[in-house]
Amino acid sequence: MRKPPDGPADKSQELCDQRPRRSDAQLRDGALLAAPGARRQEPEQQRRRYATIAAGWLHDTIEDADTSHKALVGEFGEEIADLVLEVSNVSRPIHGKRPMRKRLDLQYLAGASWRAQMIKCADMIDNVPSIVEHDINFAMVYVPEKKALLDRLTLAHRVCFPIWMDAYKVVADGEQAIAEHLSNASAA
Repeated sequence: MRKPPDGPADKSQELCDQRPRRSDAQLRDGALLAAPGARRQEPEQQRRRYATIAAGWLHDTIEDADTSHKALVGEFGEEIADLVLEVSNVSRPIHGKRPMRKRLDLQYLAGASWRAQMIKCADMIDNVPSIVEHDINFAMVYVPEKKALLDRLTLAHRVCFPIWMDAYKVVADGEQAIAEHLSNASAA
């Protein structure tokens, strides 16, 4: 049986251990490979990768679960907590209506690290198709916001282009679905 984690550094490893299991062919010498045939990751790269994945899973906790940065530091360590803070919206209702709040968030995220921008791209990949499918009216607001955000995620575009491109594709698919919805609505 696996020993429980000892501290914050082990928490990100524990979170990542809950991911879908990889085949033996994808594990070599105890090192996680990014893809079959990929080179072995160095321990520091692997630690940063685990921290990024953990922050991705926790990215909404400050906004949606009323969790504090301090609580995240205590539970998961400073690196993960800082990444979660970096991808959290900075705007609050006091900043005005949604368009103003989203402009503030966009400016903040434009200056975020490539890891934080990559998490935002992954969040788009996950959220946009579901929002388009289940709430087309909200999608008409949400998808243009995500398109504007993608234009500002320049570090993600340069450093992790495949993930940025996947986000771009789901946003483009969302735009197409909205156009079809509007076309069908006007034809009816």
